[in-house]
Amino acid sequence: MKTDNQIKQDVELELESAPAVNAAGIFVKVRDWIVTLAGHLGSYSEKLAAEKAAQRVQGVSAAVVELDVRIWTRTSRTRTSRRQRARCSTGPQVLVRTPSKCVRRRG
Repeated sequence: MKTDNQIKQDVELELESAPAVNAAGIFVKVRDWIVTLAGHLGSYSEKLAAEKAAQRVQGVSAAVVELDVRIWTRTSRTRTSRRQRARCSTGPQVLVRTPSKCVRRRG
């Protein structure tokens, strides 16, 4: 049976070798053979490819995916900055964003 550290190294190698995944934006954590992927990616297909790459590694019992997809276009940035200016003008507010979680077990 592989240790958590060995599984982490194998998952990182698998992510780096997957052509559809930008592994630089992904943080990998392993505990009790459960892999957690966290970070920010540019597309939903990249998120799915990262999850599949992690599950391909031998010794992984489950994958917890906490990857945010952030698609930035000129229009979305403009809309976001307008919203932020509007929020600042109405008074202080605290914005909390929690990553979506998806747990899928093999077996």
